[in-house]
Amino acid sequence: MNRYISIVLAALATSMSAGVASSGPPTRTTVLSGKAAREVLRQCSRPTPEAGTAFFRPVRMQIDRLDRAVVSSRNGRLPVGARTLRGLRSGYAVEVVGIVRSGRRFVYGSYYPLSMQEGIKSASTSPTIVCDGGSRFFGAEIDVSTGRLVHIAFNGRP
Repeated sequence: MNRYISIVLAALATSMSAGVASSGPPTRTTVLSGKAAREVLRQCSRPTPEAGTAFFRPVRMQIDRLDRAVVSSRNGRLPVGARTLRGLRSGYAVEVVGIVRSGRRFVYGSYYPLSMQEGIKSASTSPTIVCDGGSRFFGAEIDVSTGRLVHIAFNGRP
């Protein structure tokens, strides 16, 4: 019986950690670089932050801080499913980019419903650009040095 419980617990631990390395981005996250990093800042139905002078690859801790800042904003336009950290992480995909502006680092995330991820495109090759779509599609940016949310914008009404 104890051996059976040990095997079940080991399998559970393996399945819980599979797909998410503690130092890498969560599996629902795509870190964009190069041309795709610039393109994600060209959304057609919401304002985005300025591109800056350079880009960097955000680490998991910075991405986690972005998620927490979005939820903590208590923005009334946030979809109900995105108002808790658990809901945001289980219901939304995010494409992130690190931006250097005036020597300061920022992390920008473009969020969209996880249920639409496969139907939209291959997230690893190009950013998701959705015109309209309502508040289910939004972008947010934090200042890395403070962890504070400095920008949040929602797509137009469907």
